[in-house]
Amino acid sequence: MPDTVSNEVGRTRVKMRSGNNDSKAENDVEVESKRHHKEEPVSRSVLEKVANKAAETGRLDLTEIPTPLAAADIATSVQDFHSAASVLMSMQMPYPMVHISAIGWAPLDLPNSVPEERRSFASPADIVGFAREAPGAFAKTEMLLTTMPVPQARRSFAALLVDFLRVRVDAAMGLRVLSGGENLRCGVPEVPGLDVTVHNLQTGLRIIAAKAYFPDVRRVFGNSLSTPVSGYLPPGKYIFGADGPNRPLVLDDTVPYEIPPNNIIHMVRP
Repeated sequence: MPDTVSNEVGRTRVKMRSGNNDSKAENDVEVESKRHHKEEPVSRSVLEKVANKAAETGRLDLTEIPTPLAAADIATSVQDFHSAASVLMSMQMPYPMVHISAIGWAPLDLPNSVPEERRSFASPADIVGFAREAPGAFAKTEMLLTTMPVPQARRSFAALLVDFLRVRVDAAMGLRVLSGGENLRCGVPEVPGLDVTVHNLQTGLRIIAAKAYFPDVRRVFGNSLSTPVSGYLPPGKYIFGADGPNRPLVLDDTVPYEIPPNNIIHMVRP
């Protein structure tokens, strides 16, 4: 069960003396005092239950999360992963996994890694085709790629999703403070994300922002070339990278950035 949050409300009766010198009437004034308790983080066991169910069923069930979340992006990723994993399982094919130095092996976001013009209707044939092409495509980059049995990919997806959900839920509950000291609630329907600025080492490159649990290596961050590049991201755990016309994609995968508290990113490479 999720950790519960309670606000105790105590009522204190205070005798206050009022009036002028001629009147010493006493008025009983009821004063309501509220003792606010800091919200407690959602337990890891609850997040693991959500993530395991998502990886196995393709459904993001947040009924045990005690705060409203803006989570359409996570729900879409969950559906995309489950669909791709189911297709490859039916074909008895392994799942492509990309290596992130600070995390380990993460399942590649296949539906969003096909060419952009086909993303909106990535078919099972697209998924199978890209799964077969991925090792050759990644051989041209500095990224490591392998394949794993689908059940193992599901376990990896769930484990990494827990850490991403932790950031989202904490941010929605107001438990994260930005690096500048500002405390805000984000990742909720009213404020789904926050402004993020990314600095890198080279100018003229596209910045890629990938969810650490399900990296999409084609999703461009912001509307300009580096550096810096500003954009908007929902709370979570991200890996950033960069590429250019004559430079293959390089992920700055030594540091996964939790947003928040980070909203100003200084990439180590490239």
